[in-house]
Amino acid sequence: MGRRPFGSVRRLPSGRWQASYWHAGRRHIAEVTLMTKADANAYLAAAETHIRRGSWIDPYAARMRFSEWAEEWRASIVDLRPSTKARDLGYLERYVLPRFGEFELGLIDHMAVRAWVAELSASGLAPATTTKAAQLLGKIMKAAVQAGLLMKSPCDGIKLPRIEQMEMRFLDPTEVRALADAIHPRYKATVLLAAYGGLRAGELFGLRAHRHYC
Repeated sequence: MGRRPFGSVRRLPSGRWQASYWHAGRRHIAEVTLMTKADANAYLAAAETHIRRGSWIDPYAARMRFSEWAEEWRASIVDLRPSTKARDLGYLERYVLPRFGEFELGLIDHMAVRAWVAELSASGLAPATTTKAAQLLGKIMKAAVQAGLLMKSPCDGIKLPRIEQMEMRFLDPTEVRALADAIHPRYKATVLLAAYGGLRAGELFGLRAHRHYC
């Protein structure tokens, strides 16, 4: 029989087997040694299949630190409003980087993300804050998949805290009058207009005394 057309295997002094192959101009060596020659050949067969299907992921790419990839992701943001971008970067700095910053991308697995979400929840953080932080991590990891650094996101299928909807509280006329009387006189008209004018907050606070509307 001729030599295997894809990759090669060799037995190490330890008795274990090492698989390697050339692709994209570089020799790739299996991240771990394998128990048997059959295991090594199976590893090569899987790598060859991924290359042919276009689903191959460079194992060296997954060794990038999360903090380095997060910086690249940050520099590529073009579709967010400044306020949304500032909010997301705040979650990144406060909650995501302290936990995963020094991890290699390939070492952040599903269980690590689940444990992190559970710890955020147990710390007393509001469910909405925990959810937004986890969604941001998911967004960054999805970008890593799209960039060819990972085969799949470890955030897929992560269960997030339930966010309970709070019932809205409306003031009755007596309470509106009490609030208007208690507030600084400068804002009395604002309280009354908010209560009875039906304006949204942005419309209300955009009004100016010198403007006249017909």
